[in-house]
Amino acid sequence: MKLLVVRPVVQTEQLSKLAGELGAKELREAYGCGAELEVAYLPYGPSSLECEYDECAAAPAICEVVKTRRSETDGILVDCFADPGIDAAREVAAGKPVLGAGEAALTAAMLLGERMCIVTVLDSVGRMIYRRAQRQGLRGRMTRIRSVNVPVLATTDRERLVDAITREGLDAVLTEDADVLVLGCTGLRSLADEVAGNLRSKTGFDIPVVDPSIAGIRMLEALVGMGMPQSGRAYAAPPDKLRVLPVVGSMPG
Repeated sequence: MKLLVVRPVVQTEQLSKLAGELGAKELREAYGCGAELEVAYLPYGPSSLECEYDECAAAPAICEVVKTRRSETDGILVDCFADPGIDAAREVAAGKPVLGAGEAALTAAMLLGERMCIVTVLDSVGRMIYRRAQRQGLRGRMTRIRSVNVPVLATTDRERLVDAITREGLDAVLTEDADVLVLGCTGLRSLADEVAGNLRSKTGFDIPVVDPSIAGIRMLEALVGMGMPQSGRAYAAPPDKLRVLPVVGSMPG
């Protein structure tokens, strides 16, 4: 089984220094994945996803990567909690299952408890997540979305992140009845176990902490293993017609 992990950003030196930035080999080892993983970055697009404008900038390149690599893989994960361009990617994936890390994490959280708290990086990202959660019909099972006020490209201080996420998660458990915590950014990957340990010691309960990347990879692995194609009725191939995209360069904003 071969799975393609699409990081919906351009690869930069700054990105490679992030606390949770792992290559294919490290991802496979860290998550106990039995499939062969490949990681692909965008040929053009944003350096991070922190707003709807970034998502629009990333979507065409995500589709380009999916179209180019679909014949080489059994399934595709768009490795960002915001699930940018996910429906368009499904339309061009030729039936291969395409999953977003965000929708996978939220689905897993629903199976693990009654009320979830999402902790993300910035308030602007929280607003994006809120809209997607509404789309999945999950708003009634969520606390307010919390943020640690750290930009995606600044998620390098592991200790600071763990402390901030633990603090927000504990407050959500004590004041909003949360019983599952979801890391609302794939830049926070690899922190879940440590945060869960902190919450267990402070509350006396097992509070699951869902890592969106591992939820996405393992859920995609399961779908491919079951032989499940993407629904051709829900995500029909786009009609063949002229589409003119702007010349790629540095986008303003």
